[in-house]
Amino acid sequence: SLKEFNPLFILRYSATHRTQHNTIHRLDALDAYNQKLVKKIAVRGISIKGLAGTNSYLFLEGIDVSNQAPPIARIELEVRQKSGIKRIIRKLGKGDNLHDCSDGLDQYKGYVISDINANTDTVEFTNGVIIHAGEAVGDLNEAALRRIQIREAVKAHFDKEKTLFHQGIKVLTLFFIDEVAKYRVYTADGEEGGEYAKIFEEEYQSWLAEVKQNLYLAEDYRKYLDKIPAARTHNGYFAIDKSSKRLIDPETGKKSTETDDVDAYDLILKDKERLLSFKEPTRFIFSHSALREGWDNPNVFVICTLKHSDNTISRRQEVGRGLRISVNQHGERQDDPATVHQ
Repeated sequence: SLKEFNPLFILRYSATHRTQHNTIHRLDALDAYNQKLVKKIAVRGISIKGLAGTNSYLFLEGIDVSNQAPPIARIELEVRQKSGIKRIIRKLGKGDNLHDCSDGLDQYKGYVISDINANTDTVEFTNGVIIHAGEAVGDLNEAALRRIQIREAVKAHFDKEKTLFHQGIKVLTLFFIDEVAKYRVYTADGEEGGEYAKIFEEEYQSWLAEVKQNLYLAEDYRKYLDKIPAARTHNGYFAIDKSSKRLIDPETGKKSTETDDVDAYDLILKDKERLLSFKEPTRFIFSHSALREGWDNPNVFVICTLKHSDNTISRRQEVGRGLRISVNQHGERQDDPATVHQ
């Protein structure tokens, strides 16, 4: 319609131009970062090697270091139990034998920890295998990969929350998923949590117990965590089918990324202040396509993408959901140049 006005010129403004015309002014990602107009970004990646399906499964989550004891590795491995073989995280030290830790699973024969190096974040075994933090070895299917991603997102959330809680800043984590059914399932008996919701609650409870073991955890933060049930701290924002009132995958036009996710945006926009309050238990948000204008909550600090995507613009928009400078409980923008990137 703008062309019908016969303008002498048009100024276009966007963070993600599909076609770049004559650039008048440019504020790129690096400029925005250097001028401290956006958050600092850190990426947690997961490396995978040896996917023949015959190798023993291992995932090195991280290495704990203390002044009083040698470093300890947090390793997820398969363990034989009465109910079958389960993948469990164990805290292991130098000399520990994974064959024993797994209750005698043959695939772990020869896996004895010979060195735990906190400087290089690596664990070495007597059979020559070396694994780095964030690296998975062996048979890793899609479900296992998504569980690791959810676990790392929960862990990153707590790391950030422990720091910012006392500054009155509520931390939000955003999950992007490819279909509502993985978060919420509708049956003849009603609705229930989908695959990702169940995995989330399991990993949340597990890491919450780990956090609360910290003897130096501030008492007011501990009380805050105790008041929030796992089932109420996550929520899904999707389009709503107006006839059935059920959440649905939003419709996406062939030539556009616009969706009918209007209800989701309204809910978030109208309740943004409540969402930023510590009184509101929701801290983890699952969404299908919170990409268009409107879904910008300044207190999103962690983003986890649980879907396949090779669309560069969509990925930039997803990251952009968490770039705005956060606000505290009084709605004050936390943009002091001295502390904004901390």
